[in-house]
Amino acid sequence: MNWFGDIETISYLYAAKRIVKFKTIDDVKEFLAEENDEIFWEIYDKNTNKFIGYTSLCSFKGKEQCEFNIFILDKSYWGKGVGKETTQIMLDYAFYKLQIKRIVLETSELNKDALKLYEKMGFRISQVIANDRISFHHGKWLKNSSVMMYLENPAKNIS
Repeated sequence: MNWFGDIETISYLYAAKRIVKFKTIDDVKEFLAEENDEIFWEIYDKNTNKFIGYTSLCSFKGKEQCEFNIFILDKSYWGKGVGKETTQIMLDYAFYKLQIKRIVLETSELNKDALKLYEKMGFRISQVIANDRISFHHGKWLKNSSVMMYLENPAKNIS
């Protein structure tokens, strides 16, 4: 639970100012229970079986579209390929198992590493929503913009 109190770890989450106040696992469960159309998966270190984050698919619009989220909460795993591997697994699951036609995501314009990864994975920017969120960045809370991105299913014959 230490990471929920770590501003740097949660700074780009859409509810960071709320999440930073979590003290117990029950606080987390209550928050996640509010997300009624979201499927969550926990992320563990393959070697140690240590919990390091979670990922989800949500906001389903039939098979037309869903939203992808990923949160690597243990900073010692940042930049180690966990995000890339998890993202690929989730894309494969959504596209090939669930037959979703389009995956969308949202992140802060300040989350440069995530933006670079998503673009490398094939996502394209569809919209930038100016000054619609607050993120903790370089020691202070800043109003900043959300970057909306999408990726179409590479399979040609999805009906």
